[in-house]
Amino acid sequence: MVSEPLNLARRTRILIVEDDELQMQVLQAGLASLGFDVETVSNGLEAVWQVNAGHYDVVLIDYQVPEIDGLGTARLVGDLMGRSARPVLIALTATPTHLKVRESGQKSAFSAIIGKPWDLASLHLIITRCLEVAPNSAARRAAESELMLKGWENYDTEPDRPGANDDDSGPARILVIEDDDSQKMLLASILQGQGYVVETASDGLEAVRRIRGGCFDLVLVDFHLPEFDGLAVARMVHNLMAQAARPRMIAITATPARLRETEKLADLIFDEIAEKSSDFQGLIRSVDRLLRSSPNPVSRRAVASVQSMNGTT
Repeated sequence: MVSEPLNLARRTRILIVEDDELQMQVLQAGLASLGFDVETVSNGLEAVWQVNAGHYDVVLIDYQVPEIDGLGTARLVGDLMGRSARPVLIALTATPTHLKVRESGQKSAFSAIIGKPWDLASLHLIITRCLEVAPNSAARRAAESELMLKGWENYDTEPDRPGANDDDSGPARILVIEDDDSQKMLLASILQGQGYVVETASDGLEAVRRIRGGCFDLVLVDFHLPEFDGLAVARMVHNLMAQAARPRMIAITATPARLRETEKLADLIFDEIAEKSSDFQGLIRSVDRLLRSSPNPVSRRAVASVQSMNGTT
């Protein structure tokens, strides 16, 4: 015999992460009719900030949200808050099997995955079932502030770049963020051939961690990355690092005009938007120019070191 779910609606806060306005309104109205306290956001990055600022019991995340997809959003929330303090995370997706395949071999980021189209009664049942086995709400509230503070302190700790204390800065350091292995290694090889120190990353969340800890002078980021797209990476770097400390950032995309048209902030967030092509000399000129004009004096000295080694000015 299946027991009735606990009536948790009156004391439960829910955040909906959904970019489809109609879907958001329907979901919000349905859950509000059940007595839940409901708020909404339209993209993954905004959701991370909102969860950080609020005290939510449940976050319903559409898998196909922009900037950071649903899985990337859930993993970042879990990364910052820890499993014992984070809210219940539930995915909404038209392709539940695909999402489960993406999660295979890893510890699930979600408490439940719900296929679209959903019905309100089933959604209510799943939410309450997840809350029944979630950590005690009072204990979660008590631990939340400490855990979140610790999480953001880890992201906000800016390491000293070699050269920051007037010691030898060494050559300029570049991070290449690209999920296509052949393109990633090609870009790394070309830049290493110019005398730069080059490291690589394959996804956006990994890249943010590397940027925070790696003291890079410049980042080349493919715009179309899994989970976090290039714009989400750049926005997080802008939010987490002071202008004088953060690296210059170049977005690489096959469709720069489309990126500028669809993402109005792209030209303000990135230092440059470059087209994917075989004109690697043009890309090298852009890298050199941005490093020479960097607000960080250490980066300017680092590129001067590379140019001196190459016999250029």
